[in-house]
Amino acid sequence: MKFLSKLITLIFFIGLILTIVAFASGVNFSNLSTYFVDDAAYGDPLTYETTTTIDTIHTDLSTRHVIIEATTDDHITVTYHSHEHDTWTIDESNGTLNIEQSTRPVFFNWFNFKFASYEIMTVTVEVPSSWILSYDFSSDTGDVIYTEGPSDANSIAIDT
Repeated sequence: MKFLSKLITLIFFIGLILTIVAFASGVNFSNLSTYFVDDAAYGDPLTYETTTTIDTIHTDLSTRHVIIEATTDDHITVTYHSHEHDTWTIDESNGTLNIEQSTRPVFFNWFNFKFASYEIMTVTVEVPSSWILSYDFSSDTGDVIYTEGPSDANSIAIDT
């Protein structure tokens, strides 16, 4: 019984500390729904375009979703949002477009209750509908959506 009362007291004090941290962070009941949205930290969308001949698209994303869409343009367009803790590498070599994203861990991020929206956390790759490519998708925490992609592909590998 003594242990149970100590545990309840500890949980109460942890809840009290979290409540104080929330109010000190600027929580406002009228804007509570927007308090948890962190889209502004990602800034404006960034775009990468390539007009070279590409045979394979390879993605290795840490915290992003991938959407492949068909387009009538004659080039591949990659649209994404970047955070200050992200490291992006987009390069072309030997006919392969490599898109890599990793996130630097933040040690004192325990009291951050803000999350970015699905749209902000999505990388959109627009591929000309007439191109037949190989796709290799890897995302640690995200979705891979290919429903609007080109109708033909050499191969598709998905690891999520």
